Amino acid sequence: MIGIGLGIELSKPAIFDPIILSPYLALDPEFGVSTSGSNITNWASRFGSNYGVPISGKGKPTLAANVFGSRHGIVFDYTSTLQLVTPIVASSGFTVVLSTITPLVAGGAGYHSLVSNDSQFHVLMQSSNSRLGAYTNAFKDSGFTVPSTAGAHILSVTSDGANATARWDGAAVGASFVTSNQNITEICNYSGAVYGWGTIGNLWIFPSLSFSGGKVHSQTGRSVYTVTSVLQ
Repeated sequence: MIGIGLGIELSKPAIFDPIILSPYLALDPEFGVSTSGSNITNWASRFGSNYGVPISGKGKPTLAANVFGSRHGIVFDYTSTLQLVTPIVASSGFTVVLSTITPLVAGGAGYHSLVSNDSQFHVLMQSSNSRLGAYTNAFKDSGFTVPSTAGAHILSVTSDGANATARWDGAAVGASFVTSNQNITEICNYSGAVYGWGTIGNLWIFPSLSFSGGKVHSQTGRSVYTVTSVLQ
């Protein structure tokens, strides 16, 4: 059971609540999404005042119903962008956790960017071989190949501000790789709008977390939840 500071204790709620871990950003397709038709015009964080907006003159992500069971997803094709109004400081470390659909979006210019700062990419996938890594003047390979079979998965990447490690569906994958320490300003693409990620569900960016025994731990070491619960 987990106390949340309001005199209430929760016993494994149906939907993981990232607010327990004080995220920098907590995006949920069921919350804070403003649309024009199916196009996303604003996506507000569940925690704090940050939000993402499409970059002027670039494409807009779209809302897709029931792609994670009964839950919605957000689709980023190769023209779609989402820029954060408040950059996230990455130099002291961060953890990004998201639910995502494979295979990622087809086409584009050789990469799928997850979080970036224009020309520096904290996490991305190389299209030619589906390898996960980062881009800081050159591609930094984690050694992990993102599966191409159709399905829903959880990806998490933790950086200490210089190097990062990845987990796929809760299991450690690949090796440590060099990543950017520049502020995170864009998600699921970048300002050039040619590196779209694909379809995501929840996306959270936290202060650097650790994982052990199948559990997520905050910087204070407090066990929170199994990694797989974030997909529910």
